[in-house]
Amino acid sequence: MTIALEVKSLSKNFGGLKAIDDMSFSLDDGGFTALIGPNGAGKTTCFNLLSGVLEPSAGGMLLHGQSITSMPTHLRARQGMGRTFQIAATFRSMTVLENIEVALIAAKQDKFDATALLDELGIAEHTDHIITELAYGDIKRVELAMALASMPSVLLLDEPTAGMGANERLSIMELIARLARVRGTTVLFTEHDMDSVFGFAERILVMDQGQLIADGSPEDIRSNTHVQQIYLGDEATLDA
Repeated sequence: MTIALEVKSLSKNFGGLKAIDDMSFSLDDGGFTALIGPNGAGKTTCFNLLSGVLEPSAGGMLLHGQSITSMPTHLRARQGMGRTFQIAATFRSMTVLENIEVALIAAKQDKFDATALLDELGIAEHTDHIITELAYGDIKRVELAMALASMPSVLLLDEPTAGMGANERLSIMELIARLARVRGTTVLFTEHDMDSVFGFAERILVMDQGQLIADGSPEDIRSNTHVQQIYLGDEATLDA
């Protein structure tokens, strides 16, 4: 199996605080992996390092074998990395179509693909709507469409179901999983909803206090006593 993304001894310090502490892992091409951990574990900091928002204090990253450690965000995007955020990053004063066209132009894709992309994401009916007119679940779909506009080979999704109800969470995760499978996209996602994690992830990475403390299949992680204690206390279990 070819490695899509490799993280080597990654660390990030904020003054005396070690937000990421000597973290290493790799993602195989086409894998669907969850990165979980309690609040403050370092998940978003890890994503910010991977996407180039932050510079590491130590360590490095390879995207398809090429070092991206010192590469700015826009160049990582051109090399095949896409990302969404906890709070959807869209142009709120623009229409849905205009948001997608901006993303396609930035990715040097044909803007006339915008309508097809909206249809693929199930939001074609909102083409001419201003972003602020949409329900939050649809805004998240627009952001996902913007991230997919560059045809990323590796997609980082930071809490893709945040702010959604149970039915919306299931719908968006099914959509993401289907699109990733069809496109052969490698996905790494953070998520607090354990139903989404255990229902869709093929592999789960667990962080605590900036360190990677577990890495395995959903079954392995569910039965890991250390993970159970970190999340829920000594007597609890992780139920999907």
